[in-house]
Amino acid sequence: MIKNTGTNGYLSVDLPDTFPDNVTESDVFHVTTAEPVRDRHGKIVPTARSTMTLVPIDAYERIGLTDSTIRFGEKFHIQISGALVEKPMYLCSVHKNISQQSRKLKNQPAYLSFKKNAFAEWQIMHPDTSIALEMEGKPVPV
Repeated sequence: MIKNTGTNGYLSVDLPDTFPDNVTESDVFHVTTAEPVRDRHGKIVPTARSTMTLVPIDAYERIGLTDSTIRFGEKFHIQISGALVEKPMYLCSVHKNISQQSRKLKNQPAYLSFKKNAFAEWQIMHPDTSIALEMEGKPVPV
C-alpha cells in the first residue's frame, strides 16, 4: 500500500461502474487516495484496489543485479494487485497541461493503464539532496 502523507490516505483505484465487465486493454482507471479499510481491531487491511507491487525494470539485469530490491535512483514500475485484473496494470503519470490534469485538484494526473511505457516508470530519490548522489544505487529502506 502506498500512503500519501499529505492526505493521510492510501493510493486506491477508482473502479468504473462497469468493472469487471467490458474491460479492454485500452482502458485506463483513475486513482485517488482514500481512507484505508480497517478490521474490528482498527488494524489497516489491504484490499485489491489498494495493493500495489514495486517491480524493478529489466535494466537491473543489465548491470548484474539479480534481486528485486528497489534502489535509490533506479527505475521501477508500480503494478496493481493481480487479484483485481488478470493482466498487469501499471501506475502512470503524465506532466500536467491544459488538457491533462487530475479531476479534482488539477494536479499532475495519475492513472492505471495496461501499457508499460515511459509514463509508467518511477524512481525514488533520496530526500536529502546533500547525500542523494552517494545514496544512488543503495537499497531504499522500508
